[in-house]
Amino acid sequence: QLVHGRGDATLHSGTTLDALHALAAGGYVGRTDAAQLGDAYRFLRSMEHRIQLYRLRRTHLVPEDENDLRRLGRSMGLRTEPVAELNKAWRRHASAVRRLHEKLFYRPLLDAVAQLTPGETRLSPRAAGPRLAGLG
Repeated sequence: QLVHGRGDATLHSGTTLDALHALAAGGYVGRTDAAQLGDAYRFLRSMEHRIQLYRLRRTHLVPEDENDLRRLGRSMGLRTEPVAELNKAWRRHASAVRRLHEKLFYRPLLDAVAQLTPGETRLSPRAAGPRLAGLG
């Protein structure tokens, strides 16, 4: 949305999930990638809301205390081993988001920089503008 939204008004959205849908529909992000990002977003927001609702705290920190993690896991429907299941799901989503971030942002930038000649590696701000615009 930040990269392509300036040139494509169909990407302007008030919600993250609508924006992911628009990015997939516009071909900017693969449908599978958008679905994975959406799943991770829903999971992490659910976690965040449950953390904040407990004792009505405005925080974004995942608790470290075993009892708090157990309560959080159970509140998310994890019953057998709530702490282990929560940590496993959290790691799975974090890993997927990290991989997709690299795929969508880091690798294209790295590929573009790798094609520069030695003299092009230092660009003035004026010369950098068109190159960055070309990346989206």
